[in-house]
Amino acid sequence: MGAVLLAIYATTMAPGVTFWDAGEFIAAAHTLGIPHPPGTPLFVALGRVWTVVLGGVLGVARASNLLSAVSTAMAGALAARVLARGAPHRMDVAWGAIAGAL
Repeated sequence: MGAVLLAIYATTMAPGVTFWDAGEFIAAAHTLGIPHPPGTPLFVALGRVWTVVLGGVLGVARASNLLSAVSTAMAGALAARVLARGAPHRMDVAWGAIAGAL
């Protein structure tokens, strides 16, 4: 589930800085700054580590966008796993999770 979502997100992610909050969060992660409230300190800290590791290869903006894709794919996979525990038809949950994540 997570791999399918990650493949979709990674192939459709922005190659660089986009408008509105994306640029602000990329800059905050790169400089360990504080974006607008509430600040999302965990995402900024993870973004800093992620861009230090992958920023030299992919560039800071693309690495930060990839972090968003990975985080969202993991959240979708976790949601599908939690919902599948109580569902009689797991494939219905899987397709529902993919549809909900998109």
